[in-house]
Amino acid sequence: MAFQLPPSLLDQSVLLDVIEHLPAGVFAKDQDDEFRFVIWNREMEAIFATPREAMLGKNDYDFFPENEADYYRETDVSVMNGGVVIDIPNETVTTQRGEIVAHTIKVPVVLNDGRRILLGILEDITESLENKRQIAAYQSHLEALVEQRTKALRQLASTDTLTGLSNRAHFFAILEERISAENPGAFSLIYLDLDRFKLVNDTYGHDFGDRILQIIGERLRGKSGELIHVARIGGDEFAILLNVHVGSPRVDETCGDLVRLLNERIELDGRVFHVEGAMGICGFPDDASTPRQMLQHADMAMYHAKHGHQPRRWFRFLQDLHLKSSRELEIEQGLLQSIANSELSLEYQPQFLAADPAQMTGLEALVRWKSPLLGNVSPAVFIPVAEMIGFVANITDFVLDTVCADMKRLDAHGIHLPRVSINMSATELDAGAAERASECLRRHGISPARITLEITENAPVVGKSGIFSAFDRLRQAGLRISIDDFGTGYSSLAYISDLNIDEVKIDRSFVSGYPESAKSESIIRAIVGIGKAFGYEIVAEGVENEDQLRELAGFEGLTVQGYFTARPAPLARLFPLPA
Repeated sequence: MAFQLPPSLLDQSVLLDVIEHLPAGVFAKDQDDEFRFVIWNREMEAIFATPREAMLGKNDYDFFPENEADYYRETDVSVMNGGVVIDIPNETVTTQRGEIVAHTIKVPVVLNDGRRILLGILEDITESLENKRQIAAYQSHLEALVEQRTKALRQLASTDTLTGLSNRAHFFAILEERISAENPGAFSLIYLDLDRFKLVNDTYGHDFGDRILQIIGERLRGKSGELIHVARIGGDEFAILLNVHVGSPRVDETCGDLVRLLNERIELDGRVFHVEGAMGICGFPDDASTPRQMLQHADMAMYHAKHGHQPRRWFRFLQDLHLKSSRELEIEQGLLQSIANSELSLEYQPQFLAADPAQMTGLEALVRWKSPLLGNVSPAVFIPVAEMIGFVANITDFVLDTVCADMKRLDAHGIHLPRVSINMSATELDAGAAERASECLRRHGISPARITLEITENAPVVGKSGIFSAFDRLRQAGLRISIDDFGTGYSSLAYISDLNIDEVKIDRSFVSGYPESAKSESIIRAIVGIGKAFGYEIVAEGVENEDQLRELAGFEGLTVQGYFTARPAPLARLFPLPA
């Protein structure tokens, strides 16, 4: 296994290049990894007649005699524990070409991320030991160089290497310094999170996403001034510090400027992007009193701005948000254990031909969560949380596995369900969904043609190519695709002609006003006409009364689903089987 340098060193390419070409031997050991060598420059290779490949990842005991290695380990520990520079004017050192006399300097370096590195500078003085004056002068030069480069290393360690902005650690330190000042004064923190950026990475690759982040970072850096300090504190998360009170108009002005900045056209590799983001605002001392609180409260406010249907893309922290976030945390923690604790279950809602309500065409599987602490939690509540924490794929896998097991059990009793629909989050489209589904179906022996994946139309999608390729992979696996809530989301007509799908579901909001509403009737007729033109099956959901069913029966081949025809129920209630 190849040894990798610590990230805090890898990022410092300039420093490493200087070290490599120094006329003195330079090495470094990682205290946190048994003092294994992580730097061995060209001069060290020449002095010891040993290539760096033979040294990196090893310690003194792998190379030197045991008594000599013991001495080196003792001095290394003294340097790191004492936090002092040790200068050894001359010592006998064993090399591949015999013993030499070396002048060695060992320096403790503590990086901003807490990593403790021992930096060593070694000169072969075997032939010039008598010239102590020159040795002392050179020692002074090297110590100054070490100090200079150590300062540079620490400076680089505080910078986000991708965007050139401050990193999270440095921004946190700035907050701490500001809050702990004798007269800190009022200031504000803006927490900015880009929308749907994971889909950019998943669709076009992380290198492409990094280039977009670099462009955004450059734009944000251009906004830096006396009132603003900007940092990248996460993958697609940024923080802006304003030296104004949280109630100042300057805060709203800055947020508006940031919205316009993000919306500026980005052209990259022939593609055009308009990035969006949500912002949360927290003020000191009004809303928080510590750096951690400020970031936490601003994050809460950002989440509310992103998911709370705000007319603006920013929101200030309120204490009520803390209570809401506590509830979400309880849901998050409970959800992560829900599958292992057998708290999730399924109900099935039958689907029927509108013209013949006695003829069942399939079922929709609906996940339910009964938490021992939270009670019955609605999918409308826990599914968004699952998407946020990356747990939704686990839920989908549970649903599909349970559905396949149920279908297999019904098949064994001569009850053959032609199709079962399963809801899938759009966040899973590029997360190996096709592969996972295929493996589950193979394991249970269920034909993929019997499974329909329902994907909500208003789910976030990054460009046509992203959803087209995702749908193609699912279709190639033999699965059926349905667009749920059709008519409410992304430019239906712009996509519908090209989407590789099997079915569309008319959103219940249109069915609820039918047949009284002429507008609803027109929309339903239009959707049915479009669907039939492209050969899609049509399902109307949310059928709640006899009038709706009677009128919908006039559409040839239309499938209906709703409380009037059948409520969701456990499988055992729909299909009682012998014990």
